[in-house]
Amino acid sequence: MLDIQNWRIVKTIRIDKNLFGRYGWAHIIYMRKVLPNYVVAYEKKEKGNGIWDEIIKTYPIDDLDNLILKAIRTQYSEADFRNYEIYSDNNIEDMIRLYKTNTIIPGNVYLNPTIINMDYYNIPQSSTFLQFRIPLQIFVPCKEFELMFTNEYFSDNYDFEKTSCVQKVIKDLLPTFIQLSDLWK
Repeated sequence: MLDIQNWRIVKTIRIDKNLFGRYGWAHIIYMRKVLPNYVVAYEKKEKGNGIWDEIIKTYPIDDLDNLILKAIRTQYSEADFRNYEIYSDNNIEDMIRLYKTNTIIPGNVYLNPTIINMDYYNIPQSSTFLQFRIPLQIFVPCKEFELMFTNEYFSDNYDFEKTSCVQKVIKDLLPTFIQLSDLWK
């Protein structure tokens, strides 16, 4: 078992693409640190005698995860999370075995300000428009899919008046974000 400060939750988002009649897929994968407000919740669902009780896991999704998924869904509407826990060396070895041989293509999520219901001419001159960038890694399982996912990026808009909220999410939560390839460095 790893020390609890080294536990991670792996977030995997599969994206599928059909480009000029050729089908391909890739996974966007990142990890998050397990923190007091970002933990897996367990619920026991009893099935009679207690021996075969079902354990239901509920994985955390916070504002940072939601920003990432929402941006990816602008291009891949079916995208959703699959979650895994890393709490032992065996889990790490499994992740390395599954993904180390994949080609890693850099990608980004861009969050852009949008002015909603505001008069453009009355925006204060001192206003700063911030674009936020979240770096991602796209894991491509075979060479023939690489070109399909090269230069992939995801973009979404946020309400300009909520800039400070988005900035706080990025500032507070991005340090809990870890690239999967860090496991084999």
